[in-house]
Amino acid sequence: MLPFRGTIRDRRRVLKAADEGNRVIRYVCDKCGLRMAANDPRRFIVKFEVYAAAGPVDLDPLASSDAAGQWDQIMDDLAEADPDEVEDQTYRCLRFDVCDACRQGLLKRPLG
Repeated sequence: MLPFRGTIRDRRRVLKAADEGNRVIRYVCDKCGLRMAANDPRRFIVKFEVYAAAGPVDLDPLASSDAAGQWDQIMDDLAEADPDEVEDQTYRCLRFDVCDACRQGLLKRPLG
């Protein structure tokens, strides 16, 4: 099985082809490159969700002598951080178009 390559935009490549003067959208399997139509029965959508596993949060204000100061520092850090980087560290959802053969391979070995 080949690893996924490129950016999300690369993975969601859409090829446009002319069909008797009408524009037809064709999809490409993000794993093997097989061209498929939107209504192709071999076309499947795979989604991966990755998010931070949150542990217990200690909300006891007596546990910290400077809880308000800590929250202010967290908010300041977030205000200065790159939003995409913060999102990547906490939540990411990826979507891929795959053919039936690649779907079966992903179901057998989802982590490659």
